[in-house]
Amino acid sequence: KANKQLVSSAVEKIILMVSPFSPHFGEEMWHLLGHDSFASTERFPQADESLIKPALEESEELVSQVTADVRSILKLAKLEKPNRIRIFTAKPWKKKLLLIAISSAKKNGAMDVSAVLKEAMQDAEIKQNAKDVPVLLKSLAKAVNYYADAPLPDFDEHEVLAERVPEFRRLFNCEVQVLKEHDAQPALDPKGKAQKALPFKPALLIE
Repeated sequence: KANKQLVSSAVEKIILMVSPFSPHFGEEMWHLLGHDSFASTERFPQADESLIKPALEESEELVSQVTADVRSILKLAKLEKPNRIRIFTAKPWKKKLLLIAISSAKKNGAMDVSAVLKEAMQDAEIKQNAKDVPVLLKSLAKAVNYYADAPLPDFDEHEVLAERVPEFRRLFNCEVQVLKEHDAQPALDPKGKAQKALPFKPALLIE
């Protein structure tokens, strides 16, 4: 449901920004909102940086990215109506590895694979998956380069995507499930897609 206060505030600001370029339209809209003053005499909207929520914007970016990825797969598969979409979020140790790799890139100007492997093996959880680490580092290279110059998103991606399941269901008109990689059983993931999940880039299984 729309937040009336938020929508009203946004519309008012848009009208005031449009008014210098289309004054008659601006004044008409301003009065339709119930104002007795003139839009032309109002202060031009100023950004309120206290309202900026980086984590919220990043979570929206994740949702947009997943939506775009699903649409791309549907287009490539020439599938108009999927029966089910499963979204798999990466295991926690993969994010740990990403953080180590990012730290290395920031320190050395580029990821030092040997140093990353040495440090990563000090973590018991990562060490349990040692055979997968070298391949995963290659898959993370693009993310490492990006996050070396940008803050890593600070939110639970599984929680964010799970909350948006109703939206995904409306968008794609089918059953949508958000699962964790370690919960992927053969019956839920017969093609082994879950293991390809990366931090902030979930794996997708579309049936």
